[in-house]
Amino acid sequence: MSGHKLRNEKTCLNCGHTVTAHFCSHCGQENIEPRQPFYYLFTHFFEDLTHYDSKFWKTMKFLLFRPGRLTREFLAGRRMRYVPPVRLYIFLNFVTFLLPVFLFSTHSASKPQTFKEKELELVTGIESLKKAKDSLGSLIGKPIGGLTGEAKAAYEERLREELEELDEDLADETRDLNELRADSTSLDPSGSVINIGGGAVPKGVRTLAQLDSVKKTSGEEIDKVDYLLAKKHIELWEKGYTKKQIIERVGEAFIHNIPKALFLYMPLFAFFLWLFHSKRKWWFFDHGVFTLHYFCFLLLLVTLLYFVLFFGGLAGEHALVKTIEVSIIMAASGYSFFYFFRAHSRVYGERKRVSRLKSFALFIINIALILSFLLGLVVYSFFTLH
Repeated sequence: MSGHKLRNEKTCLNCGHTVTAHFCSHCGQENIEPRQPFYYLFTHFFEDLTHYDSKFWKTMKFLLFRPGRLTREFLAGRRMRYVPPVRLYIFLNFVTFLLPVFLFSTHSASKPQTFKEKELELVTGIESLKKAKDSLGSLIGKPIGGLTGEAKAAYEERLREELEELDEDLADETRDLNELRADSTSLDPSGSVINIGGGAVPKGVRTLAQLDSVKKTSGEEIDKVDYLLAKKHIELWEKGYTKKQIIERVGEAFIHNIPKALFLYMPLFAFFLWLFHSKRKWWFFDHGVFTLHYFCFLLLLVTLLYFVLFFGGLAGEHALVKTIEVSIIMAASGYSFFYFFRAHSRVYGERKRVSRLKSFALFIINIALILSFLLGLVVYSFFTLH
């Protein structure tokens, strides 16, 4: 594999045992000189990534395209060829957790600009454009520096072109301001802000103090969930969040928290596998290995979908792009369904009818619980916005 210079000494630098070949038979370390040319850093990295026998790429290939293969190999004791399941999970979890930070982060670490700040910025810009437009308009038709004839006509033509550009900029700024105000009214408590909480809180409530007063004096009982949602809604409105901003921030928080949700759910997933299979033949350890590999597959699939959404976002808001995105997501969901059935059948080796029945029951139970987890994650993301 390596063309790097070997050591003349036959004592392993790592464990001290005698090296009789290229690699130490005791710890597996390559017996090469500890100091190599600078380019060794790059060639070593390239070899690790591209070598046909690389553990990482072989593991990724089997994980994505060979359902159940890694689990069977691990339980059979053939483990040196592949990345261990715990290390694989930690790596993929790390990638899935950090990737959205680079791909989907739409706000800086500083405090986000509020509705009032945006409105003031747009209003100021519109006023400046109007003043510039009036100044330019007043120059047309007036004698300027003794210009006459074609020179004056050319100068006025340039002024008119600049006026047209100012008109376009003014129209864009005005449209942005109108959209911002229209978006903010969907959160304005003077309208129907409390619809998010089920409509139990009267309209016209503008502040948290008014909401608390209504809760104390209202003849109708206000549901606790409605009250908490309304309270958070008003807090966000007072900070200047628009509906679009809330959706974006909740979406970002949701994406960031997916690895956490999967991690918390793994013990439940393994527990249901343990319930559905023979306790004599299968240990909880075996179900844990199957769970780790399946959740590694899910994390890898989510990572690939992140890239699909990222490149779809770069392509813009086109109907065809959105259709392709939705098609890929649906195909990935269908593949995860098929993957679980095939992996379960190959690992546990039961009769087809029994395996399919158990797989279907496990899939329905886990889908219901995972959806509950994800719904709770959306609510958690909403309440933790700041």
